[in-house]
Amino acid sequence: MIWKLIFLFTLFLNSNEKEFRYYIEWKKTSENTEYFLELKNSFNQILFKEKIKNNFYEFKLKSGVYSYRIALANKFGKPSTFTTWEEIKIEKDSPKTVKLESKIKTYQYFIPGLVQFQLGKKKHSSFWWIWFTGLAVAGNEFRQKGNEIANRNLNDPNYLIFINWNTPIIYDLYFLNQLNQAENEYNIYQERQKQISVLALCSYLFQVYQARKFHRESLEINISSQKKTNFQQVESYSEISLTWRF
Repeated sequence: MIWKLIFLFTLFLNSNEKEFRYYIEWKKTSENTEYFLELKNSFNQILFKEKIKNNFYEFKLKSGVYSYRIALANKFGKPSTFTTWEEIKIEKDSPKTVKLESKIKTYQYFIPGLVQFQLGKKKHSSFWWIWFTGLAVAGNEFRQKGNEIANRNLNDPNYLIFINWNTPIIYDLYFLNQLNQAENEYNIYQERQKQISVLALCSYLFQVYQARKFHRESLEINISSQKKTNFQQVESYSEISLTWRF
């Protein structure tokens, strides 16, 4: 049971490849301008092709190399000349730097899954709720089995002395052997309860660390390596020049 729980915990941490946030932004050409944005992977497969109204967008991508390009929408709502493909390498989060007033209180870190749920990471919050419920059920099961053994009359030394009074020695040896086996079984369940407790404590501390980490990331992330696309509208709406600011 213990090893199954540890295996499931490890499997969860390694099952899903992390997705990173990558923010791009360009200068507005006018108030009512719309844009076409395309994204492709290193195999030239188009992953994203949308018409957007804002002069910015934030992708959620797995680590790797991607390329994107942008075009103004012409008066017919079709893309004009696209910019050249610009390559980006995704290795870490690069969202827009935003400093928000925190709505999460410190005490909420210590409620498993609450901060993760508030930040929209519902898979993580659901995992912690299921994980700690499973630990509680397993710990209670071992406790009940241990109590069941302890409450048996034949495992009470005083009771054995009473029923074995003036009985042949062979009965005394038999009941003594049964008592030793029951004691060993009881100790096993006690040890498993201790293992569950240690696992629950380690999981709880990791959950607090994860909640704090997600919260910090949601407030402010360094984007020193982030690129910004700067559009400059020229003579025709169908022509776009692209410059970079670092």
